[in-house]
Amino acid sequence: ALTIVAAFPRLPHAMRPRVEELALGQVASCRRQAQDLLAHQGGLDVAIRGLGAKAPAVRTTAARWLVGLVDGADPGDNTSRETARATAVAALAAALTVEEGSG
Repeated sequence: ALTIVAAFPRLPHAMRPRVEELALGQVASCRRQAQDLLAHQGGLDVAIRGLGAKAPAVRTTAARWLVGLVDGADPGDNTSRETARATAVAALAAALTVEEGSG
């Protein structure tokens, strides 16, 4: 199903919640493809929201995805890459502060 959705020029609005769920979810076989679909369509925001999830596995997945999004940012667009990096670092720092405070 994700292969069909990937053929669309933009992710259909009705599919977005399910794709976001798959991007951070337990089904590893779908996770990467869902993350790829969201990479240029708000994936950074989804990954950042995932850092606040209650489940440790979701937070770990979100952190790894966030790092991948920053590493995969368009190297020709330094502004975009630096903005993504700054946003990711701030989100990871905030999540770590919350994590340390709850442990």
